[in-house]
Amino acid sequence: MYFMSTVNSEILKIAILKNETNDEHYSWLHALNKVDGIEICVIDLSLAGWIESTLSNYIDLCLARPSGAVGYYKEMYDERLHTINRELKLPVYPTLEECRIYENKRSLAYMLQALVIKHPVTQIFYNFEEALLFIESTTYPFVAKTAIGAGGSGVKIIRSANEARSYIKQAFTTGITRSWGPNLRKGHFKERLINRISNIPETIRWFKKKKERATIDPQKGYVLFQQYIPCDHEWRCVVVGDSYFGH
Repeated sequence: MYFMSTVNSEILKIAILKNETNDEHYSWLHALNKVDGIEICVIDLSLAGWIESTLSNYIDLCLARPSGAVGYYKEMYDERLHTINRELKLPVYPTLEECRIYENKRSLAYMLQALVIKHPVTQIFYNFEEALLFIESTTYPFVAKTAIGAGGSGVKIIRSANEARSYIKQAFTTGITRSWGPNLRKGHFKERLINRISNIPETIRWFKKKKERATIDPQKGYVLFQQYIPCDHEWRCVVVGDSYFGH
């Protein structure tokens, strides 16, 4: 844990809640670097002393950087963030609810269904027999996904009942791992290839890290199936107040 202090008399104490990675919290540090009237501490939620560090400092606001690459780290971060916000009564930004659905397709599906927000029909089965019954009557193809995974990793299009049975059996035994190789479905492949081969040692380190994150925590004990909607591309849109953008 370390601090950045100002010389102002009225200080706002801000805690940045670091996840298990080395550098993902740096964006908060860079954003706050030139802000006057604040004191910053960094609390590593992946370490055992996280709650002692939180209690030993007078904190006005916590800034979260949720984990989103490995399932058990995501669960750890969400649980500890819940304790900080609900039991210690410290304000958290983004909110606990926003962090809960970040990089968690299960929680997002539950929220969208509960609020009756239009989305691809999503079925999550924790019962092996129930999952097998579903694939006997559903429409093919459909999409299987892991709860954690960005950029298409963990996404598989299921085109037949035999393929679905094999997927379900794997999910309830050895578990489903995400893909970690080059994403051939992503655009600008030539430019990305040139960029990668221009620095071979860095590329090897990057793929090694990607493989570890994708395979270290196989998804076991449940499946997440989603309606297949054919499209050439998709739009991602963000609305903040009266501002919006899409890409």
